[in-house]
This record gives sequence, structure tokens and C-alpha cells, in this order.
Amino acid sequence: MRRARTRFCTCRRKDPVLADAYLEQNAPDRTLKLLDQFLTERSGVKAHYLQGRAYLRKNDLDRALQPFERVLREDPEFVNAYYQVGEIFRQKNELQKSRDYFANYRESRDSNRTARNSER
Repeated sequence: MRRARTRFCTCRRKDPVLADAYLEQNAPDRTLKLLDQFLTERSGVKAHYLQGRAYLRKNDLDRALQPFERVLREDPEFVNAYYQVGEIFRQKNELQKSRDYFANYRESRDSNRTARNSER
């Protein structure tokens, strides 16, 4: 039994899927704890994105901004990160920055949609 639990704990640190499930259950503290464990061993765009969303759930806008900006540095085509940053700036009443990020979101979303449609 102990070996199975150890394997489960090790396995869940290898993939941020469980953190996503915690976030969907509105448990941002558990999400952040799990992501901290995951990110000590490796980096991952998805993990940083979830980290930003968890901080948003806690209404910690400044801390939420950092992981989203990292996502955009590592993967500029991660469309939803533009939306999240735009939303943060909207809530902080920095409307020009918000508009810029929402415009990037729409542009990236539309270009990704066009690329997917042309592949068919």
C-alpha cells in the first residue's frame, strides 16, 4: 500500500493535470501547492498557465501576472494567456494595456483558426 501511494504521489508531480482538476474544484491553494512541487522539478507552459489562473482565483492580480507573462515569453502562440493578461489589466483599470492584450488575443485566436482551417 505504501509503495502504491508513493508511486501515485510521484506520478502526480509529473503532470499538472491534477492541479487543473483542483482548480476546477475552486481549490487554488491546493493547485498552487501541487504546481510548486511540479515546477521545482521541471518547467512547463501549462503549469505556469494554471499557476496564473490559481492566483486569479485568489484575486491576487500581481502574482497572477508573472506566470502568464512567462507563458507568453516561452510560447507566444498560447492564445488564452493573452486573454488572461488582458483581463488582469482590465481589473487593474489599466485599460490601454488591457485593450492591447485583448487585441493580441483576438489576432492570435483568428490566425490559429485560419491555420487549422487551411490544414483541412
